[in-house]
Amino acid sequence: MGRRFRGFLNARGEVVITARNRVSQTFGCGLVRFDNGFAHGYLDATGREVIEQAYEWAEDFGAAGAAVAHYLEPLDDEDPEEARAAAADRPSGRAWGVLHPDGRFIPVRHPEPLTDAAGRILGFTAGNGLAAFVTRDGGVAHVDRDGQDVCRVEAAADGATLRLVDRSGTLLWETTTAEGTFERVEPAHCREAHSYLTYPGAPDRDLTDLAAELLAAGPRRFEPCSLIFGSREDPYEPADPEDDPDEDRSSYGAMTVLAEAFLEAEHQHDHSFLQDWTVERFGELESDAVERLTARFGEPLPGVEIHLATGDGESSTVWQVGERKLVLQSYFLVGDGDVEIQLWLAAIAPNDEDPLP
Repeated sequence: MGRRFRGFLNARGEVVITARNRVSQTFGCGLVRFDNGFAHGYLDATGREVIEQAYEWAEDFGAAGAAVAHYLEPLDDEDPEEARAAAADRPSGRAWGVLHPDGRFIPVRHPEPLTDAAGRILGFTAGNGLAAFVTRDGGVAHVDRDGQDVCRVEAAADGATLRLVDRSGTLLWETTTAEGTFERVEPAHCREAHSYLTYPGAPDRDLTDLAAELLAAGPRRFEPCSLIFGSREDPYEPADPEDDPDEDRSSYGAMTVLAEAFLEAEHQHDHSFLQDWTVERFGELESDAVERLTARFGEPLPGVEIHLATGDGESSTVWQVGERKLVLQSYFLVGDGDVEIQLWLAAIAPNDEDPLP
């Protein structure tokens, strides 16, 4: 059998482009997008790479003459401080922006492009020369091919007012109705760290007060649950011995889930930046929690780690508070391409405090 591949023919039927892993079916501005599942670039009609694979996500060029793209920007070795300042609003230098056919990339200082209900990025597909981006205050900014805001749509905090303003902030249109009618827009991919918090009262509740409650709670048997494998929802529900009769992974004390995220394999396939972004945000949450807990309970035990459960990556920080150990653990697990990330807080009691036989 002959070799099979995808690619493009010229008007004479000659193969001019042979697909490198994946290639788009659409030419725009004389370029076609290709990627290897992680990095995107563009080829011209001869198959020559004219925009390198430096983009973690990118759309096809279209009538707007520009494309929305997500770029991992390396720090400038010659002037790292200046580079860090330029990337202050973009964690790790990651930037959404507007890409031009000549290779120019213009960063946009908004968290991410607007998506549809299925999480697909809309980009410049509307055909009006503008791309919609989610703003940091929950509005929608319409950006031109030069990366500049043309106008914004904003909902009031109480949901009773919707406003359209131009790039200078001048009110163009406004409507009012009952409270709760309009909602602010939240990023679908590049979420802020606090949006992953799940513990009661988050993010306003003092984390150290929550820790004090766990330390004071009556000890019970518990085992953290997996989001991927469908473990029981209640971490205090007794485990079924048939699940793992040879290993008792339960602990005694009290625990809560501080933050969690579940990333579907299918979604990560099209958005390769998603896992790194989420891991970075959980790193921020963990660092903040360590700082807060240390300020209240003192320095953690040096060189001590306690893992409430093990997966494909975990780390923990442990404090001795009276007779109990306060444990902050991050947990990372992969299953069939899906990824779960959790952050747990637990107060571990000595076994002699366990009321169960």
